[in-house]
Amino acid sequence: MKPDRWPVVARWDGIEPWHQLEMSTAEFVYRVIVDPAFKPFTVADPPRRPFYLPHWGPFPMSAEDWNALTDPNRGS
Repeated sequence: MKPDRWPVVARWDGIEPWHQLEMSTAEFVYRVIVDPAFKPFTVADPPRRPFYLPHWGPFPMSAEDWNALTDPNRGS
């Protein structure tokens, strides 16, 4: 069997059962990052807006700063 056809076996934490997912590793990683419906593995936060912080820029210091950066209505 080709490696891109191997199933993904994962679990959210050590007390939950394992899940076998019939998808490639690349698709699994992609869905974990961007698919809010990919429970229980998702880290996507659908109401937040993505942003980029250059290494030379100021780092947000408070929860309010982070919320302002990720506000879905920012720049609209």
